[in-house]
Amino acid sequence: MGVVFRKKTRRMPAEQAQSWRKICQAPPRKPLTAAARRHRRRAWLRALGLSFLGVVITTVVAGGLYYWSRSPQSHALRPPSVPLRQVFFETDGVLKSDWLRSVMNISKGQGILDIDIDALKRDIESEGQVRSAVVERLLPDTLKVTVQERLPILRLAVRSGDGRGYRSLLVAWDGSVYRGRNYLLSTLDALPYLDGVRLERSATGRGVAPIAGMETVGQLLAKVHARLPRFYRTWKTVSCEAFDGRTDFPGAVIVATTRRIGKVVFAPVDIDQQIEYLAYTLEFLDQHPAGDLEYVDLSLGDKVAVKFIDQLQVRHLP
Repeated sequence: MGVVFRKKTRRMPAEQAQSWRKICQAPPRKPLTAAARRHRRRAWLRALGLSFLGVVITTVVAGGLYYWSRSPQSHALRPPSVPLRQVFFETDGVLKSDWLRSVMNISKGQGILDIDIDALKRDIESEGQVRSAVVERLLPDTLKVTVQERLPILRLAVRSGDGRGYRSLLVAWDGSVYRGRNYLLSTLDALPYLDGVRLERSATGRGVAPIAGMETVGQLLAKVHARLPRFYRTWKTVSCEAFDGRTDFPGAVIVATTRRIGKVVFAPVDIDQQIEYLAYTLEFLDQHPAGDLEYVDLSLGDKVAVKFIDQLQVRHLP
């Protein structure tokens, strides 16, 4: 019978075989050459340039679309404009909707998308009584107009153009001069008249230029009204002949004429302290009547000059 010889192979332990499989068979990484580094740098710069170009193209396209949307040529591609049906009007003052209708330059049946709301806003804000306005479209057929009005603090009596009489104008906190609408007569009668100022035409040629220093005058009026309301109701005029808005100018004073005292002179600084001196003076005069007053001068620092019709007294206040 035949005999078959088999070559006996040596078997490796299992632990040793697994350790060989863990050996990384990838070839070692070759070091980069100078040419390879230059190629990689150029690729990085190319990618950065393409990204920047994409940003520029996006900006240009967006700007073009915005301009196109506002240009007359784009109107042909817009959906049909629904005629304006109603206007919502809100204000923090006294203006009425009939005033708004007189200001709005909108033809009957005009489409809401055809209305230039920026021009409408400018027209509304050109009215002196309006401090700011917001105009919004409420699609499909409504406009909303929101107005903030100026607050008057003084009146002006201005000679009319034909020279035959006077017309009243109002002065606001910011110095704006305007013809008031819809104010109650009692509100206007409570405002003192402004005197001693020279009116100038505005730079736009429309209306009167703002009067300097009215914020300081407004603070004075508000504080006197809050501290001495009964005395404030006797004020007739406020003169700014010696005050042009510069509070630090030597000799600057604001002079009030009242029905109780001939004149009260204020400096345009340290108003709170002067009002306290005024309150003390009025209380003292009530308790010690000494005749009719010609003026009280509060602009002297820590002194108050009180002049009666026939005498002058200067008092140092505590």
